[in-house]
Amino acid sequence: MVGVAIAVKLSSPGPVFFKQFRHGASGQQVKVYKFRSMKVHQEGEGGDPGH
Repeated sequence: MVGVAIAVKLSSPGPVFFKQFRHGASGQQVKVYKFRSMKVHQEGEGGDPGH
């Protein structure tokens, strides 16, 4: 896991992990931490119209 974290950090700027919410077997919401596998993008000038 340490090797993967180092590889993610060296490959591009940004956080090593991101969190996501999923529903568990009992239907409860569970917080899951995952290694980042994509580059972090930056919003354009217009941004997201929903925000």
